Amino acid sequence: MARPAKESRQNFESGKVDGWTAGEYGSQVRVVVHRGKIKLKFRHPRTGRRVQETVFTADTTKTRKAGTSLASTMAERIRGGNLAQIESTETVDTLTVRKVLLLYLRRFPGFPDHLLAAPSSKLREWHAALPDETRALKTVPKASTLVSDVYGFRRLLLDNRFRGDRLVLDLEPGDATSYFTDWVARGGSPRTGTNDIDRLSCAVNYVIRQHRRSIGLTYNPLDGRVLDRTKADIDSYSQEEMEALWGSAPELAAEGQWHVLVAAGIASSGRRSGSIRALTLADHDLEAGTVTWRAEVAKGEGYGRGDDVRPMTDLHRKAVEWASEHHPNPEGPEHPILWRTGGKTLPEDPRQSVPYSTLWGQLQRLEVLAGVEHREGRGWHAFRRSVATFLADTVGDGKASEFVGMTTETLRKFGYKKVQPQAMEEAREALDQGFRKEEGE
Repeated sequence: MARPAKESRQNFESGKVDGWTAGEYGSQVRVVVHRGKIKLKFRHPRTGRRVQETVFTADTTKTRKAGTSLASTMAERIRGGNLAQIESTETVDTLTVRKVLLLYLRRFPGFPDHLLAAPSSKLREWHAALPDETRALKTVPKASTLVSDVYGFRRLLLDNRFRGDRLVLDLEPGDATSYFTDWVARGGSPRTGTNDIDRLSCAVNYVIRQHRRSIGLTYNPLDGRVLDRTKADIDSYSQEEMEALWGSAPELAAEGQWHVLVAAGIASSGRRSGSIRALTLADHDLEAGTVTWRAEVAKGEGYGRGDDVRPMTDLHRKAVEWASEHHPNPEGPEHPILWRTGGKTLPEDPRQSVPYSTLWGQLQRLEVLAGVEHREGRGWHAFRRSVATFLADTVGDGKASEFVGMTTETLRKFGYKKVQPQAMEEAREALDQGFRKEEGE
């Protein structure tokens, strides 16, 4: 039987009509616009049951075109008998925690199950490889959301209460509460524990909405959980603390733990630890005084959207020059400045950047050496907060957000403006003194 005319599809995409049908009789998929949402409707060829999926939350030319393409693709899947991508074959008696998490992650089109155990770099690479029209859809979360979800799910699966083979129907609100209590007792952040449980509950609710009829799950067994939802308020380092840290940094570097000295110097440019660890000497133009922050290590919407060339601070420059002189990467300037020198558990590998756990451990030892009180949650991000605060108070929110690579809304929302300009100026002078002391030695 002939397919719908090309004119029908064009009329829908241009907004002249609010419905278009793709596919042949018995396997057709209809795209409709209803209350500002674009929906896919089709009849299951085996069960005869009508299925409806909301795939977009806006009625624009771009989303209409994407909707018609998705409808045609789904029609082809139905005709080919590939029903696994359309609805779940699980039942309420076989639905385990691991299967719920995978069903939730498959809201990313084509998400492979093995990525549940992949590192963040692989997750971001996979997300970046998605077609531009797919990543632009409002129903496809950001790469940072994918990484956060996967890492949170891993923590849950390591817990005996939420082991992968446990049936969802066996879960109780008390499981979530006891997980949270034990997590905090082991020294975990209350905010992280709460987010983990919320992610699991969100995954269960998603499965209920999308697969209620085929699976038979009609309620969330975690409803009624009691968790601490107090937001974390992490302080930056004060003037005295920054001065103490940098006064002790050369001593720690002389013992072989030089990464912390260089990382804190580069951190004066106000970037995240992941971006700092990925920097290479080739990313710097020392004559022009600029540094290129690579898109593949950016966070959120900036990931994969283009490199960011920004000026670097004098302290940043000194840190890079010091590292290239005292600890150059044996593999050359195209590899990380903060390269992995090896340790008790990991072998030396100049092609890899130093693990965050190593950098975090060095910062903790530096705090002890400098007599700085360790506060829960305060670490490398405190440097970013301090730099953003100083710039916002001196040159304004707009220029500050551009320099450190965040949106103005984020800078204001998370309260980066907490330290007085004079304190930050004195702190930066203390950093310079620390480097001068190191150079003198």
